Formats: sequence, C-alpha cells, structure tokens
Amino acid sequence: FLSGSCSPFVGAYEDGVKIDLNIIRNEYQNVLENSECNIVEGGNSISSPIMEYVTEIDIVKTLRAPLVLIVNPFKSSIDSVISGLEYIKFHRVNFAGIIITQFDENSEDLEKKYFPQIIQQYSDAKILGVLPDYCKADVCQAEVISDILTNINIEELFGVKIAKLNV
Repeated sequence: FLSGSCSPFVGAYEDGVKIDLNIIRNEYQNVLENSECNIVEGGNSISSPIMEYVTEIDIVKTLRAPLVLIVNPFKSSIDSVISGLEYIKFHRVNFAGIIITQFDENSEDLEKKYFPQIIQQYSDAKILGVLPDYCKADVCQAEVISDILTNINIEELFGVKIAKLNV
C-alpha cells in the first residue's frame, strides 16, 4: 500500500501522504450505498497507527463497521490474540468474533494444535470459523469455497440468511 511499510502511518510519512479519515468515511459510505455486503480489510493489527493519534480501531469506530479478527496460529501467539481481544473490548466496537486461518489440528506444536480451544477458553470471543492451512496441501478453488461455506458461520458473520449451496 504505501512504501511497503509495516505501518500505514510510517508508510504515509515516508511517501509524504496525508491520510484523511473523512475521505475514508465518505468512500466507505459510497460503497455501502451500492452493495449489500462489504468486507473492509485492515492493514496490520487493530492497534496499528494509521495517522497521528489514530489507529485501525478508530477507523472501525468511525465506520461503525462490525469487526472480525482474523488470526493465524503461525503468525499470532495466543497471548497477542488475547491482548488484542482485550484492546477490542476496551474500545467497545461492534465485535463479531474470530476466524482462525491456517489451522493445523495435527501440529506437533501444542500451542498451535490447541489454538482455537485456548482462545475460546481465555476469552469471551465467538469463534466464527476455523480454516485449515491450504499452503501445505494441493487444493482446488472449489474445495476452499466448500471449506469456507462449511467452516465459517457466514450467516452470523454478515447478519443475513443465506441459502445453502452445493459445491
């Protein structure tokens, strides 16, 4: 996005760009008016600085968008997820739940193997779904779509009734 930086704040600074929260809000409202379902992807973590004194959670609050935390046991530790959940709770946003990606139920690393259960036990966050690690397997697009439809509570995630699909 900007300068390939880890933080939008640093990238914008390096590129001499001013991020304007009003432009983000207006563009989001335009998208909402022209679509039924939207997904807004954050850049890094929910506490990443976007501009001076503004983090990603401030954008979630400004947009009044429901928040889904996507976590990966190979990139996130249990303690960082639990800390992130406390941060989310503190900021009182519309938090829908967690989706866990690249989960390996046969992992020899016990923290990764029991990642969903530990997150569930130590937080009140709803786990909306768990997806396997597709990087280690030869899978086709239909299988990924089938897994998403089977393993993620899409209806709860988007708050709509969806007819069941046969994939």
